[in-house]
Amino acid sequence: GYINYSHENYGSAFRLLLEAANDGYPKAQQYVGLCYQEGHGVIKNSFKAFDWFCMSAEQGYDVAQYSVGYCYHIGFGVRQDDSRAFEWFKKAAEQKNELGLLWTGYCYHYGVGVERDYDLAEEYYSAAVELGNTKAMNRLVDLHRDRGY
Repeated sequence: GYINYSHENYGSAFRLLLEAANDGYPKAQQYVGLCYQEGHGVIKNSFKAFDWFCMSAEQGYDVAQYSVGYCYHIGFGVRQDDSRAFEWFKKAAEQKNELGLLWTGYCYHYGVGVERDYDLAEEYYSAAVELGNTKAMNRLVDLHRDRGY
C-alpha cells in the first residue's frame, strides 16, 4: 500500500492500506486518513479522515497525533478546538515528532490552547530546528522579534 501511495497509484494504495488499517496497523490508519483527506483513491471526506487519524493517534503513532492536533486546530472533520489541538501537538512533540515540536512551540508562542510562554516556545522551536525543521528556524526569528531581542 505504501509503495502504491508513493507512486501515486491511489486506487490500489487505498484498498491495500484499508485492509491493513482494519487489521489495526497505525501507520496504515494514518495513510487511510490521508487518502480521505486528499481524495486519493476515495472520495474526500474530512470526517472519515479525522476518524482514521484518531484511531492511529490513540495507538501512539506520532505522525497521526500531529494530524489530529492539526485537525482540531483548523476544524477539519471536527469542531475547531485549540486546547485539544495543543494536547495532541504536545503528544507528538513528546515523541520528538518535528511537526509536533513546531506546533507545540507555536501554541506556546501565540497562546493557542495554552497560556503564552516564550521560554517554552523557544525550547520546542529549538528542538524542531535540531531535527532540521526550517519553519521552526523562521518561528525562532519571529519569537526573538516578539521578545524584543
